Amino acid sequence: MNSPKISIVTISYNRAGFLPEALESAIAQTFTDWELLIVDDGSTDNTREVAEGFIAKDERIRYYKNETNLKISRSRNRGLELARGKYVAMLDSDDIWCDPDKLSKQYEFLESHPDHALVGGGVIAIDADGKELKRYIDPSDDEDLRKLILIRNPFAQSSVMFPRQAIMDLGAYDVDLSGIEDYDLWMRIGIKWKFAILNEYLLKYRVHSGNISLTDRANTMRRNILLVNKYKDNYPNYLRAILRRTVRYHGYRVVSLIKNK
Repeated sequence: MNSPKISIVTISYNRAGFLPEALESAIAQTFTDWELLIVDDGSTDNTREVAEGFIAKDERIRYYKNETNLKISRSRNRGLELARGKYVAMLDSDDIWCDPDKLSKQYEFLESHPDHALVGGGVIAIDADGKELKRYIDPSDDEDLRKLILIRNPFAQSSVMFPRQAIMDLGAYDVDLSGIEDYDLWMRIGIKWKFAILNEYLLKYRVHSGNISLTDRANTMRRNILLVNKYKDNYPNYLRAILRRTVRYHGYRVVSLIKNK
């Protein structure tokens, strides 16, 4: 069996209600030489049935279920281990690719820019019902992205594509960093390769109550502070980044304490 050019990795945990839109957005891509790996992280809903319905119609889709809930980092790494493509495009089960040329544009970019190992795109944030909340496109070139990446994460997980082998050589996602595993990986990628963001909207990122709680936001921000300190010698704007993270961390803690009284 010939390996596809792109492996799409979709992690799902009790997201059967959103999964069809994600899969349909992949099937709608004009670039067709792909495989799609659904890694079900121990769902208790009907994720398997939804996946099997798509598999029956498209042989490029495969389904794997973790026997136990391994959490996001280990599930992402399982997807990377199963992937056979030269490039990997991440597509979380509650997100949607809104540009049918997303894969072709990023594939062509990476093929013509071998010094780059991460390319993202513009993001449209939507609510649980698909209503637009906001949209943004971060700077497109490597130099500007390096100035930004300590301050905040400019790469939405479901917007990116990267060379599989390059990421495997880095050790893939850190299993001890669930919640910021993607941010840490981007930082490690940038030490060896260049970044880029296409100046086009490629992703609809879903924001809903299931994404992250207020307490989890505080914990994530605390881990972000550790991450900023870890990479402070690799990227500029450390002082601005650490101040921003520290203020947000204490803000989340205060609000969480008030709500829990």
